[in-house]
Amino acid sequence: DGTFSPNRLITRNEFVKMIVTAFSVEMSDNEIGFKDIEKGSWSEKYIMSAVAAGIITGMDDTHFGNGMNVTRQDVAVIAERVMKYKGIEMKSSSLNFADSNEIADYALMAVAKMNYCGIMNGTGNNKFAPNDGTTRAMAAVVIHNLINYYENQTKTDDAGNENAIKNIGSKYDVLYQLEIFKDEY
Repeated sequence: DGTFSPNRLITRNEFVKMIVTAFSVEMSDNEIGFKDIEKGSWSEKYIMSAVAAGIITGMDDTHFGNGMNVTRQDVAVIAERVMKYKGIEMKSSSLNFADSNEIADYALMAVAKMNYCGIMNGTGNNKFAPNDGTTRAMAAVVIHNLINYYENQTKTDDAGNENAIKNIGSKYDVLYQLEIFKDEY
């Protein structure tokens, strides 16, 4: 209808399409065994491509979660996997959210990496809200931050060497890698 609807929750299908498109994931026509994804549906090719690239898995072996809202912790997992797909390893640190114990085991490291690298923050009141849905605005911010992070990781130096300074999580990492303030770090 021509509106962005920033506060509308985004589905798993929609987020997968956004990630696959934003990061030029190689398109695949490999069969997927998800019974809840109709053959020929608008999202099938994006889901097939994300599965083939190792970016997503289903809710179980036979169900993708078609039409379900994507949770914040699942956004973190998908974001981490797309960085791995692009050859970027991310750093992490411990989480200090008041609701860190609510983050599922499979998502804990991904949330820690997204938070440490400044891609995803809390929702206020020192909470991450891992099981809350993700709005279209939140998804756009995550993808924007991921693109910036990816571009910073793949910059070239003056001699044309790709990944001259790699895996920079913050300005303090740069200072550490350049041995500035090493003792204080």
